[in-house]
Amino acid sequence: MENQLKYRSITLEKVENFRELRFNEKIKPGMIYRSASLGNASEKDIKELKQRVKLIIDLRRSEEIAVEPGEHKIYQEFPFEEKKTEEEKEDQNETYFDVEKKSAIQMSIMTGDFFERALKKESRKEKLKVVGMKTFNFLSCGGCCGFYKMNVNGKIYQLVMGETIGTFYIKVVDFAQSELRHVLMHYTRKENYPILVHCSLGKDRTGVIVALLLAILGLSIDVIAEDYSKTRQLLSKETVDMIKKHCEIKKINFEDIISSDESFIRNMFKHIDEKYKSLDNYFDTIGITKKYRDQIREILLN
Repeated sequence: MENQLKYRSITLEKVENFRELRFNEKIKPGMIYRSASLGNASEKDIKELKQRVKLIIDLRRSEEIAVEPGEHKIYQEFPFEEKKTEEEKEDQNETYFDVEKKSAIQMSIMTGDFFERALKKESRKEKLKVVGMKTFNFLSCGGCCGFYKMNVNGKIYQLVMGETIGTFYIKVVDFAQSELRHVLMHYTRKENYPILVHCSLGKDRTGVIVALLLAILGLSIDVIAEDYSKTRQLLSKETVDMIKKHCEIKKINFEDIISSDESFIRNMFKHIDEKYKSLDNYFDTIGITKKYRDQIREILLN
């Protein structure tokens, strides 16, 4: 069938939710990958990644990376690129790196700016508020419990999402537009490929980025939702049990946190269509114009 997402079967020892994305041979092989955290990567995994990947895009916050055991091993082989200052950027619109060697870049979607934008828009509805100023590092999600709480620069933000964690994706596409653009711009540069994008589980932050990337490539919502749904079955029992224990301690809904239900991504695209009238309009709004979308298609499509 034409409308079918194909995967190249790649099994890593310790890296979960790892897959190469293909679409009925329309996407060039060995170009785009997604995964969960690389912190547990074995020596064999690292060797495999070095053979396959040039650029790693890490969507986690610095605090998340710092507490991962073994994280230093992968980033010895893929050293982080230093962020350029505003003075060093020749064109402020060209916010991307051209990597010359195997590298990693850390680009958190969950920035303080994202929360502040949402705060300005939604504080009257009491859906987002600063609930404290205590400085400690934690991130907890509870979609069915109705919150997404995070410490950013000493402020504790509590974002009320609604019924599911999927509702949070809608807030990301509305309020993290500059962050999304920054990530997606790296896919416009042929020199950066092959690219692996990941977060902690490779489900939420990675799920949004990959969904938008596949939409640029012209894949149907059905196919994009199918890809998103794979995450739940690609997580190990040990990881699932660990998350379940964490949810019990935090008294948050386990099924919502672990779920990769297709409806989450479908509802995100439905929101984009209703608010921005079309995907093209949305991408134009965030600065991924037709010029950049065409560059991505030229690089990735057969």
